[in-house]
Amino acid sequence: MHLAIKIQNKTVAQKILWLLERFKEDGVEVVEIEENQEALDDETLQYMKTEQFQKDKGKLHKTLKDIQGGKSTPLSQSEYDAKIQAFELRLGQKYAN
Repeated sequence: MHLAIKIQNKTVAQKILWLLERFKEDGVEVVEIEENQEALDDETLQYMKTEQFQKDKGKLHKTLKDIQGGKSTPLSQSEYDAKIQAFELRLGQKYAN
């Protein structure tokens, strides 16, 4: 059985989650927790039940994972300036002839 409930109060939600965890050995598993700030319209809710939504969700998660995998930390202005200066120096040395 799959159960979806909406709980407005975070304290109550935490208590219910605590209670559900007590039934873990009996086969109760909390599969997903969503903290929606906005209510979804009926059209969106219907779309979320479709196979296409699952495909789109999978593509989005893969894309986000790819983005996270290639993400680097932005340089500060001073780090950037130092790297550019070093690059220009190497470039000058290489092509100075």
